[in-house]
Amino acid sequence: MQAVRTLTEREEKFCREYCYYYNATRAAIIAGYGRRKDGTINEKSAAVQGCKLMKRPEIRERIDEISKNAAREAGATPYYVAKKLKTTADRCLQEVKPKMAFNHQTRRLEETGEFTFNASGAVRALKVLADINGMCRPHEEEPDEKTLEISLKVIGE
Repeated sequence: MQAVRTLTEREEKFCREYCYYYNATRAAIIAGYGRRKDGTINEKSAAVQGCKLMKRPEIRERIDEISKNAAREAGATPYYVAKKLKTTADRCLQEVKPKMAFNHQTRRLEETGEFTFNASGAVRALKVLADINGMCRPHEEEPDEKTLEISLKVIGE
């Protein structure tokens, strides 16, 4: 069994910066990787080093740990996130607005009898909620019947 290696100060800084920017090249540059002897930045070298660092399991674990702690400190518990996503989906579905069209005879805007709502916002919120709860399999375009059934129960239909 391999001993767990502690991260260097520069690797730790890379992890913190990656959690802030979600960009390995930028995090590597800020952490001090990719610098030439004259002090200028070699962006290609930083990109390569960032990529190498991201492949290391101990780096990935530390990034996950920092991200989880940051979310917890911000009050973004799984319950909070799920509740806000459900609220977002509910609001997107409630915002039913009548379509309007100009009536040339009366010279007024009138309702057409059709209604619109923010379907894409609702679908995105429900998709994220389903992903969080493990209801959708990765790389699956369409949710299965169980997922749709649960999603409809969540939104109250």
